[in-house]
Amino acid sequence: MASTPSSSRNNDGMAIVDEASKAYAAVSAQLDSWTSPRVGTMSSSNWRTYEEDAVQWMDTTLGDSASSSSPQKRPAARDDDTPETPVMSNSAKKSHRAALATTSSFDLMDIPQWTPPLNNTNSSTNSSTNNNNNNNNDEYRLYHDALLRYLQGSQRASTTNNNTNKNKDVDLGYLSTLAASSTGGDRSPLWSLLCKLRGLGMEALWMDDSEMAKRQQQIALSETLLRLSTSSSSSTTTTTTTAQQLLTNLYHNGQTTTSTTSTSTLLIQRRKALLEWMQECAAAKNQQTLKIPKPATQMWPDSYQALKHGMASSSSSRKKITSLHPDAPLLVSETNAGSQQAALFGNDSKADEELLQACLQYILAGRLDQAMDLCRQRGQPWRAAIWQGGRPLEVVSTNDNNNNNDSSVVMTVGNPARLLWKSQCRKLAANTTGAESAIYALLSNDMESALSNPTLRSWEAGLYACVSSLVGRMEDELLHRYHARLRANQIVVLPGSEYEQEEMEHLLATANAAMLNETTIFDRLAASPYQELHGNNSLQQLVAAFIKGKNAVMTTLLLRTTSMQQQESNNNSNLRSMTHLLLYLDSSFIPGLEHMKEDCIQQYLRHLAGRPDLVKFTTVYASMLPPPTMLEVLPGLLTSVQVPEERHLIWRQMKSLLEDGTDILILQRVVRLILGDETISDARKCQSIGWLCFSPDHYGEALLCANELVRQLLLPNEQAEEASQFLWDYFPTIVQQDNDNDAQDGISAKREYDALLVYLEANTAFDRWKDCMTHTQPESTASAALDMTKLDDEAKEIARLSEKRRLIEEKRELAQKVISIANAAQVKLEEVLTFDGGWLQEYEDDDEVDTPEELKRQEELEILQSHIIPKVVFFAHNVYTETATFMKTMLDDAVPIVGKDATEVLTALDATGDDSLLSPFAPLYWLHHARGLANKVASDEYSVCDAFDEEALTHFLALMEDVTIRVLAEEEAP
Repeated sequence: MASTPSSSRNNDGMAIVDEASKAYAAVSAQLDSWTSPRVGTMSSSNWRTYEEDAVQWMDTTLGDSASSSSPQKRPAARDDDTPETPVMSNSAKKSHRAALATTSSFDLMDIPQWTPPLNNTNSSTNSSTNNNNNNNNDEYRLYHDALLRYLQGSQRASTTNNNTNKNKDVDLGYLSTLAASSTGGDRSPLWSLLCKLRGLGMEALWMDDSEMAKRQQQIALSETLLRLSTSSSSSTTTTTTTAQQLLTNLYHNGQTTTSTTSTSTLLIQRRKALLEWMQECAAAKNQQTLKIPKPATQMWPDSYQALKHGMASSSSSRKKITSLHPDAPLLVSETNAGSQQAALFGNDSKADEELLQACLQYILAGRLDQAMDLCRQRGQPWRAAIWQGGRPLEVVSTNDNNNNNDSSVVMTVGNPARLLWKSQCRKLAANTTGAESAIYALLSNDMESALSNPTLRSWEAGLYACVSSLVGRMEDELLHRYHARLRANQIVVLPGSEYEQEEMEHLLATANAAMLNETTIFDRLAASPYQELHGNNSLQQLVAAFIKGKNAVMTTLLLRTTSMQQQESNNNSNLRSMTHLLLYLDSSFIPGLEHMKEDCIQQYLRHLAGRPDLVKFTTVYASMLPPPTMLEVLPGLLTSVQVPEERHLIWRQMKSLLEDGTDILILQRVVRLILGDETISDARKCQSIGWLCFSPDHYGEALLCANELVRQLLLPNEQAEEASQFLWDYFPTIVQQDNDNDAQDGISAKREYDALLVYLEANTAFDRWKDCMTHTQPESTASAALDMTKLDDEAKEIARLSEKRRLIEEKRELAQKVISIANAAQVKLEEVLTFDGGWLQEYEDDDEVDTPEELKRQEELEILQSHIIPKVVFFAHNVYTETATFMKTMLDDAVPIVGKDATEVLTALDATGDDSLLSPFAPLYWLHHARGLANKVASDEYSVCDAFDEEALTHFLALMEDVTIRVLAEEEAP
């Protein structure tokens, strides 16, 4: 059914109104969805207003860690917190190491701990990643806490009377803690080595390794061996000293006080300690990697079955054993050194190799008894009987269990022919292969055979072979000299001393070990044709350096710190070990380490700062640097921290660990570094002001930095949108409200901030007006054509009046929208031009400041004035003239329908249209405002004209001429 004329007219009118609403909605949507290329979305739904409540902003931004102006209570102690954390002072050169306050100490619970923010996405992946990070985080915390306890213990030791060698117990506690807490690649033999050497004294840890010292040590050692062998064999009675007594005297030769004996005693005990340390390291490794074969009652069960069934007589088994004799594999016809295990049947070869490999690992760990027990469990007790021949002869007393009395029985145990046994083991090492050959080489101290054995093809095993040969050679020389004295005095009472030729043969075969010392050991390993024995990684080099002595340590530390400086991507555990090592050595007042320690701490700080879960430790380590260095280094590291919770944590640590006032100095530098870095995005620069928003004491500096940032955004490309978003989204109102006083000489920071804010609001208002004008057309939309031929005169008049009312409503609504936005823009723009005292102008009574920073700021303010004030004037001119043009076009467009001329249309739209100077619907209203700009520019009250250069002023005068002509034309129009 066809619609009635009235319904058609109503639908057309609603359609026009709907289109206007859609246009307005499109403009608003564009404003809300606009995205800045630098700082992201500018959606008004995300903006914070200037008056937003400060507490709400802090809660939204910082969450539970938001700070307030009132001091916070310290959290309650937790079970895993470490007590009595010292306060570190940087007031003197060594104060970061020695001046730990004893009267104002605080607990580790006072050092805030960082908890990473939760992320609900990808929960399974995040859970695994968080677990790995937490485990790694625990390692760093163990090191961190051990260092704090060590520093506090050192402080307590320095206040007591017994302070010799800086309190040995404190040192051992620190080193043993690190040795026990180190895991994985950082379970360094290094910490256990230092602990072992420190137990002997600082002289053993920091041993002199100069050429002269090594010669003196060798001479002292020879004299000691001669003295021990002579004193033990000087008696002409039948009572002689056993081998075990000789070795006991060797390792406990500390009764005399001469310089020679004290030097040799330290050398001997140190070498024995090195051997024990390597055995302990191997034992710790065995706990994780050792595979123990299952027990067996029969030796070579597959070979036994083969022999039992006569397989040894077959032609295919001619190279197999023919009996179960222990030496059967060696006696097989045509068997060479590389096929001894192949002489066994079935899986016996593999089982034997597994057994010997396990026994070898036990022997490397100093657990020969366990290796022998394992042989017995595998049905090969003969191996245990052979291997126990290295036990020195000794006399022991045991209770007589056969008689019911308390009498004791004296008996001898051990091998009286120990040197002869070693000689035989050396020959077996040459005639066997694999792990069996390695075992005999180690038991006989045959260093060359051990270093060439493929089963000992590692730096640790090679080092053990060298050190055990060095210690074994020392024992062999002592026993040989003792036996020689017995033979010379014709006191051949001690069994085993009669094998002079075999002894000489063995000593000659192991002569290379006699030329070894703590330095040449590593020369021998480096000369090996096998790369695995060279020990080129940093940890091995450090271990080798401490074994050699102090000169090697200093050289290696220098090389390592230099290498770490040149290559930042070092192994994290090595960097961590190096840092704590240098901190320990420097705290022991070992000279020459200060610069290396500082360089290493700085690199370690960069590593910590690069990981969010480790940021909490940076302040502790930075506090151990000298104050000037700390103030120079720490701010640069903290520039990478972006999460508000992490920043708040670091600030709290500074308040706890550093002297009063140091935190503001550091945070100020952090923000200044970020603002001065051209490579950092504007978004990060905006966020950086948050560093200074945790404490009211910092608000003044926060406002200064905020002003500097806004100036930076406005100066190069006039990024007003980014500057506006910073003030509305990043800068809390509490900082603005708490800065009413002057923050510096000259113009106050608060006044400068207000001036910048006024301009940014004006710029935003102008952009909204401009968008509105771009998307709003003054011409009317054409209504649907109505067939007037079928209407009578009365109907035609009704249709004409209806169209006139529709058009009047459309024009009025359209004009009111434009007028509203234009009025808002003109108010904000005029606030800039009429800013109290002039926009960014100084007060007359401000003192002149000639610091570089202030001179730069004044220069920036002058540039902003010369750019922005003329720009605002031209913005205002555009608002007035273009709005006038819009109104004129709108009125002229409505003349054919609404009235005979624009005056009649104006009267229909606005009841005050008779006075064109009062009606914003009239073009003349806006043109008179435009002409009024000349008075504002010329006025001395706001110094607007001072900001114009000649070119801008000429352009402004030309605009005023055009406005005047338009005003005259409008006034003369009918």
